[in-house]
Amino acid sequence: EMSSLLTRARNGDRVLDYEVVRRHPSGREVIMALTLTPIYTNKTITAISLVGRDITSQKLAEMELRKSEERFRSLVEGVKDYAIIMLDASGVVSSWNVGASSLHGYGESEARGQHFSIFFTEDDRREHLPGQMLKEAIRQGKCTRDAIMQQKDGTMIWANLLITSLPDNNGQVNGFSLITRDLTEARKKDEKIRQYTHTLEAKNAALEKFNKELSSFAYISSHDLQEPLRKIRTFTSRLLQTDRENLSDSGKDYCDRLESSAHRMQNLIRDIISYTSLSGDRASREDTDLTEILDAVAGQFEQQFSACGGRLEIGELCRAEVIPDQFRQLITHLVSNSLKFASEKRPPLVSITSRTVDRPEALALEEHPAGKYCEITVRDNGIGFEPRFNQQVFEVFQRLHGHDKYPGTGIGLAICKKIVENHHGYIEAHGELGKGTTIKVFLPLSAAR
Repeated sequence: EMSSLLTRARNGDRVLDYEVVRRHPSGREVIMALTLTPIYTNKTITAISLVGRDITSQKLAEMELRKSEERFRSLVEGVKDYAIIMLDASGVVSSWNVGASSLHGYGESEARGQHFSIFFTEDDRREHLPGQMLKEAIRQGKCTRDAIMQQKDGTMIWANLLITSLPDNNGQVNGFSLITRDLTEARKKDEKIRQYTHTLEAKNAALEKFNKELSSFAYISSHDLQEPLRKIRTFTSRLLQTDRENLSDSGKDYCDRLESSAHRMQNLIRDIISYTSLSGDRASREDTDLTEILDAVAGQFEQQFSACGGRLEIGELCRAEVIPDQFRQLITHLVSNSLKFASEKRPPLVSITSRTVDRPEALALEEHPAGKYCEITVRDNGIGFEPRFNQQVFEVFQRLHGHDKYPGTGIGLAICKKIVENHHGYIEAHGELGKGTTIKVFLPLSAAR
């Protein structure tokens, strides 16, 4: 190797920075840059100058830089979700990654040498948007914007663009980096959300209108509809009192049925009004000793229980934040229901007890606040019902028995459920055919607001 270098020098060539690897006396390898210069005397080469420089550190730094650049290039080229494009000072594409091909639809050879404005729509090019973004990147150091991009096949996509200026050591911008992210799917999702929100708002408006109409119906029902029913009952009653002897048996039967139907219709309208008046209730809750309300309700049923030889057993109830009038209505409906469906085989026995419990797992939902609950249990020994109807009994107009034997409108337990929901509580029923029914009510001790 040295002999060939010397031969070149003897022939008059100057060998500049020829790199060779040599072993240092310490044993480590060093990289040397050799310079051989022929020395002339009277136009004749009489000697050769040999200068060697240790460039090991420089070469190692260059190797590390090259590896770092290769790793960075590999990383950039491997990114598929983002288009990463390098532009020169005028905005012409100099390189890009795989993600750019996927997003823009061009091959690298097609895009290289083209101005990056080819990715924009014709309208944006006409408005000089690409050039404005480059100027802003020069002025601010970067420019970011959402815009509609046009792929090679003409497909339009929403994208987010980030242009960063790349200055040299003197502060002069000699290029730009362009990073583009596809926002099309995100925009579609946003549009779906907007459409869903619009639909929901329309439904809420329709529901509000329906609630107003329902309130109007309740008002009409309580006045205009009940008035003719009262007249029907009044005239039917007078007809039976004054002309009963002149009526045939079938005529008497028709009048009795007419009066009974009018009575049921009045009760039905009353219960519908009661149910609708509970919807969206905003009555305030009060810290209440529930036992006091229970004692008052028990007084209303004292004569009925005494007449049939039954008993109403009341335990001590806890205190809770309730709407007093609604809670009184709740207990009244539950006790009345137990009396209505009493067994013919035994006197009715109704017991009401309570205890404080943690929120049951069945209530671990947003509409049921965390914390302590008052569990109220109303248990009777009546006719009961099959367990498969445990939830069905709370539906509006749901009847498990004919009204000829067990009078009622089928709204009572639905009203109970609505009252409990107004308290952010929970109600459940457990029936056993021929043995009785157990109703459990869970009310939060501290009502949600």
